[in-house]
Amino acid sequence: YCDDGAGEKADFIHLVEYKGIQYITMIHVKAAKSNSKLRKISVGAHDVVLNQGVKNLRYCNRKTLATALQERVENSNKKQCWENGILTSPNEFIKKLNTLKDNNKTRSRVVVIQPHTLKSVYSSINNSKIKKQLSVLLVSAENAVRSSGAEFHIVGYLD
Repeated sequence: YCDDGAGEKADFIHLVEYKGIQYITMIHVKAAKSNSKLRKISVGAHDVVLNQGVKNLRYCNRKTLATALQERVENSNKKQCWENGILTSPNEFIKKLNTLKDNNKTRSRVVVIQPHTLKSVYSSINNSKIKKQLSVLLVSAENAVRSSGAEFHIVGYLD
């Protein structure tokens, strides 16, 4: 489900069943501030997208998410949704959310994608202030997400 735009709950919301567990994944994406292969770590680039993920944690609750998405669909004809690579109605996605049960068979994940950080740069820096600052920001976001009961994943750029 693509919810990109003002007031979004996440850029993309993914629903999948895996080994009998339903996973609702809130995916937050921001572009890199530069396409240079020499770009350095940017705490600011992460701050924006991490805060988006944290501020929207309440939508990890299935019922809250379904209600909010239904309101957005009614006010926009631009929402798009795919199932198995085929364009489908956003209302079908919302119906599926509404059929899920709130139990140990339904889990939430928050995935933050910030390709500004190159793995080679992050791995090569040992004890810089900027890396410590980014690490604190990442740990704080992870703690907030996990305290809501969701899994947390951060994705950078493998160069």
